[in-house]
Order: sequence, then structure tokens, then C-alpha cells
Amino acid sequence: MLLRRNSRLATCLLVVLLLILSAQLQRFLQRYRDTTAGGAATSVAPSDFAVYYTGAAIARHSGDHRLYYPAGKQMTLLASVPPETPWGQTARSVGFDSTMHFIYPPFAALLLEPLSLAKWQISLLAWQVELSALMLISIYLTLRLAGEDHPLLKFVLSSAAVFSFFPFTEALFQGQIDPMIVFLWVAGVYLLRAERPVWSALCFALGTVVKVSPVMVVGLFLLRRQWKWLLSYVVWLALLAGIAVWRLGWENHVLWFTQVLPDLSRGIAYYANKSPAALVFELYLRRVPVMSTPEVPSWLGMIVKGANFLVYGGVLLYFWKKNRRPTAMVFELVTLALVAILVSPVSWRHHYLLTLIPVIYMWLTVQEHWQDILVLAAATLAMGTVFPDYVIVASSNPVIDLVLASLMPVTSFLLLWVLCRNYEKTEVLLPSDEPGEIVKSCIA
Repeated sequence: MLLRRNSRLATCLLVVLLLILSAQLQRFLQRYRDTTAGGAATSVAPSDFAVYYTGAAIARHSGDHRLYYPAGKQMTLLASVPPETPWGQTARSVGFDSTMHFIYPPFAALLLEPLSLAKWQISLLAWQVELSALMLISIYLTLRLAGEDHPLLKFVLSSAAVFSFFPFTEALFQGQIDPMIVFLWVAGVYLLRAERPVWSALCFALGTVVKVSPVMVVGLFLLRRQWKWLLSYVVWLALLAGIAVWRLGWENHVLWFTQVLPDLSRGIAYYANKSPAALVFELYLRRVPVMSTPEVPSWLGMIVKGANFLVYGGVLLYFWKKNRRPTAMVFELVTLALVAILVSPVSWRHHYLLTLIPVIYMWLTVQEHWQDILVLAAATLAMGTVFPDYVIVASSNPVIDLVLASLMPVTSFLLLWVLCRNYEKTEVLLPSDEPGEIVKSCIA
């Protein structure tokens, strides 16, 4: 009985230890690869941060504010902006030979403007410190959402796991904005539970104009008829979009909506893309592309989009069938953080940082059921380590590559299954005579 009672804690400790060991081994292999390649160039900025910094410089300075130079799906996602463009000229002026394309909504460039106030080396360090702080705050808020018993131990364990979780270490190294999206999502959920729907809506609206994925929660708020939150969200979104149009002009917004966003929504077959859509493309191609990004038929892309809509709609329908009242919105919003990754056409490894919200939440709340704990451990390790990609790059066996490429999306769907299993067990589903605090605050 004691062993069963402590099974979750023991498994959690083992998973944290494996993540730490995995992170250390990955750093060792990276240093070895850099050494055998003649040494890493420490003066070269991470590719993603170079995009952010250049976009920030263009937004801050007067003159040509154009952010987008779309040239098809493959060019938009992976290639560099032509050097003769104003973007390319700005990149060289701030210290980069070239950068990849800016693919985020225009407002993201405004948010990142402070990065361009100092040299990129200083800004990168300050940005990484800020991202680390936001991640620590996100961990704390997630713990508060799940309960407050033994908070210090849980915070230490969670922080050790997160700072060894490959999506976070990659995001931190690249200067990726994903920790900010995690923070805005968790803060939005926390503020909703704290009866602050207007400020909760601001968090999700800000996340939407930076990286789109938080828009996934709108369907849930419509389903739960949370009109005050929805009105606040629309007002905040209009205000933020208005600021972006005022500062950066209509052209950037037209280009992003008509060319960049449609290109991204088609997805891409590539080993670093860990979305279920990419896995379907790779199964169709019967290989995992490493050096190229082959096209797939448009009909297959439409089928994948339809399947993604069914997954999203199916989860909302499941919530509605199990509980007709908005008394479990914290759990539902936590679950949607995982759904947002599963239905995205492009989910790079660092995008899976958003799954830490349901992962940490479930480690703290999952029942002592060995199947659930086993799935949770497998999903955490599959999403938190990068070694399968090392094998894919080195391997020439399509079957092995496809099996390894399926680990993250398959275990993510299994984690979604565990979340749905535990949804019915949450106390907020129990019938009551009075609506919960969230209902009172959002209907008021």
C-alpha cells in the first residue's frame, strides 16, 4: 500500500533524474560535435534570436518597416531573407550576415523592440535571463493551480525538470519566445481562477498577437458562454492590433494574413517538425526528410486540416458532454495547452514547451493509477529529450526513423487521453446548488 501511495513521487523523481542526465549528455555530445567540427563560433548569434533582433530593429527605427518577404512554404520556414532586401540590409547593419524569415504576427516585433536598444550580445543575455524568470514564474503559477501542499519541494523538482527539458533548453539557447507564451497562458488561467476575467483576457490576447496559438481558448469560452471574458478579449485584441497597424502599417498585416499564415498552416515534412501533421506527411512519403522539405499533395494537407479540426472540436465536445456547466475551466484550459500543439501544422521541438503546463499539472494531480503514471512518464521523457533526432539524422533506415519521429506526437495523444480520463475525476465536476466562483465572476 505504501509503495502504491508513493508510486507517483517515485516515478516523478526517476523522470526528473533521467531528464537531468539526458540534458547533461546532450550538452556533452554537442560540445563533442562542436570540437570535432573545429570549434563553435561563439560570436555567431542563435538563428532565431537574430530574426527577433532584426525585426525589433526594423520596428524601432524609422523608414521601411516591412517585416515579411514570403517566397513559398519552404522559403518562409527555413531559408534566409534575400540580402538585397531592406530586411537583409538591416540584418547586416546590426551584425548578422543573414537571417531567416520573420513569421510571427506584426505586434511581436513591437513587443521585442527593447532588444534592439543594446548590442545583440548584451540583449541576448538579458533576454535569456528574462525568459528563465518567466519560466520560473510559470512553474510557480502552475503549482498554485494544482494545489499548495509541499510547495517548495514541488517547485524545486519542477524547476530541475524544466531546466533539463530539451524544449526549454533549446528555446533558451535560441532565444525563442516560447517561455513568454507559456507564462501568458498560465497567467491567463490563474487570473481567471482569481476572478479577474478582464486581465485574463489580456494575457491570452497578448499571446495571440505574439504567436497565435492562445487563440485556441476562444472556442472554450464560447462553449462556456463567458461573455465578459470574450468581450474583453475582443477589445484587447482590437487595441493591440490597432497599435501594430499604427506603428507598422497595413502592408505587414496584409502580408502576414494573406501569405505568411497560409504558408505556415500547410505544415511541412521535416524531421524537426514534431506535429502530428508532419508525421502524417512523413508516413505518406515513407521517410523522415532531414536535408530537404519535399512537397506533399494538397489533398493530404486538407485531410490533415480536417483531422485537426476534429481533434479540437472533439475535445470541446467531450468537455460539454461530461459537464454542461463552466465549473472546470481551469482543467479545460490546461488541457487546451496540449491540444494547441497537437493541432498545429508546425510544432518545432521548442514549441512543446507549452505542454509543460498540462505535464506539471498532471504530475501534481493525477490519481495513483499505474497506467496513467506510466503514460505521463513516457510522454514527459519523449517530449523532453532530443536523442531520437540524433538517431534520425544519423540513420538511413526509414522504418526506424518513422518510429522515432512518431514518439512525440503519439505520446502527446496518449497524454491527452490521460487528461480526459482524469477530467471526470476532478472535484469541480461534482454537482452543486450554486455556480462556482469562475461562473460568478465571468457572468457578472
